[in-house]
Amino acid sequence: MLTGGLRDRMIIESVGNDVVAELTSLGWFDAGRRHSAIIVVDEFPDQQAAVAPNTLAISSEQITADSIEMGSTLSERQIGIFFDFFGENDAVARHIIGDIFDYVYVVMRFPVYDYRVATPTLEFYVTVDDLTVNQREPDTATNQWQRHWRICSFVVEDER
Repeated sequence: MLTGGLRDRMIIESVGNDVVAELTSLGWFDAGRRHSAIIVVDEFPDQQAAVAPNTLAISSEQITADSIEMGSTLSERQIGIFFDFFGENDAVARHIIGDIFDYVYVVMRFPVYDYRVATPTLEFYVTVDDLTVNQREPDTATNQWQRHWRICSFVVEDER
């Protein structure tokens, strides 16, 4: 049975891979685009280090759990998923975060795969809740690379 940190890792990897696959299908990683290449990283960047333009950081936080029913070992776990994009300009930042938001809004459920095996296997699904898009205002940016910082965040719910 998949539990604990391994299960959480599989959820975060699967959601990130699914969204990146959608961005790929939309042409975001194609050669010849007018914007600089998109760089995908699997953690939030260090606030003190410069971040390359068009970096998409996929991270998670705020893992919580609630019992589903009294006297049962079943629980529902919520994991906050964040897509932080540090754009080269406002248009690119709004566009890619808008594409992520639209995709998540349409699917509202993600398959979770076990990527430890050569051919990843589908293990279960998680559902989406609390989908939002936030933007950091340029006047609150403390560094140049934060000027076009946009965030799409949501919570995935996993019944265990």
